[in-house]
Amino acid sequence: MISSHAVERIAKLMPLLASDKEGEVINAARAMVKALRRENRDLHDVVRLIASPQTTIDPFGEASSAWSDILRKAAEAEERAARGRAEADEKRKRAEETRWAAYFEEQRREAEARLTAAIAEFGPEEAAFAETPEETRLATGPVAFPATVIEQVAEWQFWQDLATRRRRYDDSFEDSEIVSDRVDGLEQCITSTPARTWADLDARLHWLKNALATGQRTTWVEDDIAQYELLARDLTRLRRTPRSAAKRRREACATQSDFFERTSQ
Repeated sequence: MISSHAVERIAKLMPLLASDKEGEVINAARAMVKALRRENRDLHDVVRLIASPQTTIDPFGEASSAWSDILRKAAEAEERAARGRAEADEKRKRAEETRWAAYFEEQRREAEARLTAAIAEFGPEEAAFAETPEETRLATGPVAFPATVIEQVAEWQFWQDLATRRRRYDDSFEDSEIVSDRVDGLEQCITSTPARTWADLDARLHWLKNALATGQRTTWVEDDIAQYELLARDLTRLRRTPRSAAKRRREACATQSDFFERTSQ
């Protein structure tokens, strides 16, 4: 007869044979063999009992009832484990729902505060998102790009300021496709149009510094070399400018130090 202690032990170990972890299965099997060995039994006896449940020869003596106890206790243990897993899953689910609810509530409050601040600073939301004359011109037909670097930078800054202002109302705001294409075109112009005046050169340098500092522009080594060569050509060209003209242009250039501040107003 198998002792009640062995029955309890085997009942706890048997569900582990269904584990998806190989180590747990091996350890459980070894522990069951060890428990049976203490009773002078082994797994062959268990197999014979399972294969011949109606046999009148009881290899365990009164172990038939013990085997029933093993199966019952194993089933109960598995049921408890399944119930525990279900409760743990439900607890995790509730915690996740609570976390997401708190996150969305925080996002809602932040959006509400952002909108209130934007309205106080810039006025009604409808006015901020109303189509500007510049957007209307882009939508109604081709618009030539400015001829000078300083004009190109000024328009580029206008679109940046417009998007920044609208994101104060809605942080998910994105430029329309036509505006995005326009900005890309302006950037290509800014990085390729020869600087004809010192003011052009100053505007280009300010634009590069601002774009790199804010992460709006990242370049490959080849692009850096191209920019260096472009600036070198600008300097060569401007150094050949007559002194009187250069003086006038330097005076114009001196007013460009606050270029981005002025163009954003």
